[in-house]
Amino acid sequence: MLLSEVAPKASATEIRPMKVEDYGSLAPLYRRMDWQVPSVAKWRWLTVDNPALAEAGPGFRPGWLLLNGGRPCGFLGNLAQRYWLDGEAVLAAAGQAYLVLPEHRSASLKLLHRFMNQPGVSLLFNTSANETASSIFEFFKFQSLPEGPLSSRFGWVLNAGAVAAAKMRRQGKGKSLAGLASIVGALAGGPGLRLAGHGMKRPAGAMPDLRSLEASAVGEAFDRLWLRLTLSSEKLLAWRDAATLRWRLGDPDAQHPVRLISCGSGGYLDGYVLWKAHARPAIGLLGARILDLQLDPEAPPETADWLLWAAALQARREGCHLMEMFGLPGLAQQRFLARRAIPMPYPHNSYFYRVPDAALAQLLQDPDVWLPSLMDGDASLFY
Repeated sequence: MLLSEVAPKASATEIRPMKVEDYGSLAPLYRRMDWQVPSVAKWRWLTVDNPALAEAGPGFRPGWLLLNGGRPCGFLGNLAQRYWLDGEAVLAAAGQAYLVLPEHRSASLKLLHRFMNQPGVSLLFNTSANETASSIFEFFKFQSLPEGPLSSRFGWVLNAGAVAAAKMRRQGKGKSLAGLASIVGALAGGPGLRLAGHGMKRPAGAMPDLRSLEASAVGEAFDRLWLRLTLSSEKLLAWRDAATLRWRLGDPDAQHPVRLISCGSGGYLDGYVLWKAHARPAIGLLGARILDLQLDPEAPPETADWLLWAAALQARREGCHLMEMFGLPGLAQQRFLARRAIPMPYPHNSYFYRVPDAALAQLLQDPDVWLPSLMDGDASLFY
């Protein structure tokens, strides 16, 4: 979720819930703000095809419009998500595309107020806030994840030269040889270039049955794995049944498709990893983000090593320069770190939540209940 950083100017506005058919009125607003306009197929994917809408019910709103003279001047999208905790399903809503024209910024909080006070939702998320939006969520008492394993970001270098060049561009050194020398020297003296490709080292032992799957191949084995996870885990789990994973793989506007690699044989799934490329054109870097990694409770821990290795190998073959992981505390993060990952601190907090349900709020006070990842909110849905 993003918010423009232009100074506000007062104006008369009204607000109303969005309908699916309002899509056509949003395109001029997106263009005015120089945002990429989602296609009709993408809009339908978010507001009609999302499997979580079956639990949300017909009253769930795809968002709210801010109007001036009957014309949209602001928009806040509302994404339904399902979670599982303590033997029960939890309905969550994630904000996305917080978009307000500069001359109507003073009315932007009306949209957030509607999002915060929507009925029937037990948990609210925003997982892609920019610096301006972060201050707004903090003002409205949204909570953020504590520092440490829950909110940590790490990376593996897949292409040392490309990462060094990107670092040089970020620092504004252009093509200066002196700048290149200083960056290469700094990285070589630390974990960057010296350990480049460490995540690419093949795990020891016999290779398990690893397969890169299309959405059509995500079937009953994934439902059975999801059932085993719900029966064994005490974490807050984003819904990971076959229908939800197929939906994740089907983004019609994705610049880079979500990739899924499974591990298992004979119809039994030991685990899987989801990853997606993320381009940063300004510095010429193509990253690969781990969205999710889940293992059967009885699977050997080295299954995670094989899945991470297969994802890194596939990402490098597709031209990615860096593989990144956010959150996923526990075995997935431990195995990623075991290959000497590089810390990648974020300049500001982008993950916020609010818990309207008092009983759920009590449970979520325990940090050990959380399993944050890029499966939460809209963090992996709009690039």
